[in-house]
Amino acid sequence: MATSMNNKTQDSSANTIKKVSNRNRNANNLAAENEALKQQMKDMQEQMQEMMSRLEAIAVSAPVPTYEVAQPIHTYIPPRNKDIEVVSLSTGHLLLSTNGRSDGRVYEFTRQFEKKFIPEEDLRLIVHAMPNTSSDGHFYIKDREFVEENGLRVPYNNMLDMDKLKHILNKNIREFETTYKLASKTQQETILEMVIDRLLYGKKVDANIVVSLEKLTGKRLMDIEPIEPEKEG
Repeated sequence: MATSMNNKTQDSSANTIKKVSNRNRNANNLAAENEALKQQMKDMQEQMQEMMSRLEAIAVSAPVPTYEVAQPIHTYIPPRNKDIEVVSLSTGHLLLSTNGRSDGRVYEFTRQFEKKFIPEEDLRLIVHAMPNTSSDGHFYIKDREFVEENGLRVPYNNMLDMDKLKHILNKNIREFETTYKLASKTQQETILEMVIDRLLYGKKVDANIVVSLEKLTGKRLMDIEPIEPEKEG
């Protein structure tokens, strides 16, 4: 019995020593891991500090960006004290009004290719109040700067001016047809009226142009007979 008790006591002591040894080993391992983590944290902090120092150095040395300030666009065009030449391209009467009505300042043209000098301020009001009439070829403004400033550049690219319209009936048939087809609808009607006027008053018109216009417009121009002059007394 005594021997058995001694053996149990020895085994118990050995187990206790073994457990204590394991605890010490675990504690040492944990301490080592903690030290390793602390070192890693220290290294990371040093790296972060170095990176921040580099960024600060770059920010200090980088040039300060400059930005261009956009200037406001001024659409107002101050009126100039000048008169601008305007030519009527219509075959009949033409009235231009500063407000598009009869109670505005009215400029009257009584015949085709009649010229008038209109104050720039009034002409600007006419273009604003009568945009279709101003852009479709009823009249021609002989001032390129004014045309550009008042939004007429596009319609004026193909518009026939006084010289082109006046001499269109003297062109050969191929040139006539090319010019006619490029003209605006209003100017095509004006060309037709010019031919009709010539036929009515017995003026010479190229027969090829008359036949071509018949095909292009569907009008029976060859049937037009000249107006007989009134007999005196």
